[in-house]
Amino acid sequence: MKKGKWVDVTVKILRMSNVVFHQSSRKGQTCIATEGWKRTQTLAKKLEEHLVVKQPLVQKLLEYKPARNNRFPSRDEVLKRAELLDYVHEFNKGKNRQWKWNGSMILEFYGYS
Repeated sequence: MKKGKWVDVTVKILRMSNVVFHQSSRKGQTCIATEGWKRTQTLAKKLEEHLVVKQPLVQKLLEYKPARNNRFPSRDEVLKRAELLDYVHEFNKGKNRQWKWNGSMILEFYGYS
């Protein structure tokens, strides 16, 4: 997103909440991100009430409960991941993004195509 007051507010919320994150800026755009599903859900829960446009996307992400064995996911888990990824793509369509993966590519990778 473009730089603005949201960056300072978001960083303050995350630091007060002890959420580990990293911040990068490039060409007038700022990105604040976490790594790992637990941290991502913690971030989403902390920011959900402050979001307007992205709130439906965050709610969908919070509904997803990953399986414990992420190394060898079941067919159902792979289908859930593919569905979630396609939802994210559809939600963010028209924003001139280049995607490396989509749901059908994930299914093909795991041999479920």
